[in-house]
Amino acid sequence: MLTLYEILSQGPVERRAIGRTIINRQALLFFTGQRGVHGCCVRDITNHGAGIRLNGLNMVPLDFDVSFDNFRSVRRCRLIWREGDFVGVTLMS
Repeated sequence: MLTLYEILSQGPVERRAIGRTIINRQALLFFTGQRGVHGCCVRDITNHGAGIRLNGLNMVPLDFDVSFDNFRSVRRCRLIWREGDFVGVTLMS
C-alpha cells in the first residue's frame, strides 16, 4: 500500500479519455459582439478539445471562436475550466 507522501509525489492524475497532441501554436481568439482579436497559444489539442494559454487576457466569455490560420477557418469553443492564464475548452462543430 502506498503512503500519502508517495501518492502526492506521483503528480497529477491524467483524467482525459483521449490523449492530446502538444502543439504550442499561436492562434487568434474572437469574441462575438466585440471588436478586434486576441492572440493566444494553443498548448495541446484533440478533435474535441484544447488547452489554451491566454497571454494575460483577464476575461473570456463562455463561447468564443479560435483560428489557427488567420481566420481562413474558425472553430467554435466552449470554456470548460480555467486556472490562471490557462483554459480548457471543448471544440464544437
